[in-house]
Amino acid sequence: MAGCRPVIAPVRKFPAHHFKGPIFAPGFILLVGLALSACHPSEGGNRDAATAPPGIYGSQGDEKVLAADPTVPDTMLRCRAIDTFYKLSNLRFGQNRFGQPTIFVDYEKVKLGEQDGVALQLRAGDGRRQTVLILEPMGQTQGTLEVKSPFHSFPPQAIPKDLEAFLTHPDQRYGGPNMPEFKVSTSAIMGHPAKLTRARNWTAEEIARLSQPPPNYANPNAHPGVGVETTLAGDHDPGTVSKRFVEPNGHLLGLEYRFSEWAREKCLGAVVPIFNRDQPTTLPDRLLAREGYAVAGIKVQSRRYVDAVQIVFQRLGPDGRLLTADSYTSDWIGFTGQGPEKSLGGDGTAVIGIRCQQGAILNGIALVTAPPKH
Repeated sequence: MAGCRPVIAPVRKFPAHHFKGPIFAPGFILLVGLALSACHPSEGGNRDAATAPPGIYGSQGDEKVLAADPTVPDTMLRCRAIDTFYKLSNLRFGQNRFGQPTIFVDYEKVKLGEQDGVALQLRAGDGRRQTVLILEPMGQTQGTLEVKSPFHSFPPQAIPKDLEAFLTHPDQRYGGPNMPEFKVSTSAIMGHPAKLTRARNWTAEEIARLSQPPPNYANPNAHPGVGVETTLAGDHDPGTVSKRFVEPNGHLLGLEYRFSEWAREKCLGAVVPIFNRDQPTTLPDRLLAREGYAVAGIKVQSRRYVDAVQIVFQRLGPDGRLLTADSYTSDWIGFTGQGPEKSLGGDGTAVIGIRCQQGAILNGIALVTAPPKH
């Protein structure tokens, strides 16, 4: 994606029979133009489908699935049984009610899965593609997506006559340069594209990787009943998403973080827990415990959101318990002096995770401590 400029633009989701107003408040989409060479998938078979464990794949609707060959151009991973799957139809170009150039596509949610959240892919017959990241869950079972200008890859005066649209689910929980992305809808077309994007079976390496749960630092709410939460520091806005990250048999060793600003309040934009010293980096900065130490507590300054965090580290004893007599405190990370200070943890109880109230920025944070031993 080098050289591409992301643009924020609004998206609305309408019921398929009605265009006078949105079902719910407009969210935002991220449009990313990608210059791709034209490619033509070959007609593979399903000779390798039996190598996947039963129940791991989901249905691709009435579309043919290709063989597990990642070298075939313009193919994507087929969906999983846990993915929500959609049927797209009636792809068209016109103007919205404000007279703006807009691409429309109807959708129907044909299977509800535990994994949702999608990106809309728009692909021209010559291989140009534009990714539209929908930042808001599609709550209704059917409706119409409106993608208004600007279009990086397709200027309004040159919208391709032959166009394909389909939905994908990029699973960020697996992270890294090889983040898996699944085709989670049928394709809708405008005009007569010569070739369509196809789903393919997974290779043996992909099956081995995707059959395992994601690492706990990237797998929110995987252990809802494990640990005891402290009080929350920051904002309790019910419109934000609660993400709870827990390493049941480990320790919190630090935090990755990025900065942001919302409503003229400088704050932390997000944090990621560090559970292993060799954990891959996902955010720009990190604060990691010294060798042999772990997080024992944090101090939070908050005017409304999480403005600044200071971490208290304590040495780990031979039995894994925290030694309160041997501790040190980090510098503040973030923007101090904007609001009151609140302390979480720090009593010697092992910290095994965090809970974040996450919106566009980090609204609130709590620690998850180990359950009492009986």
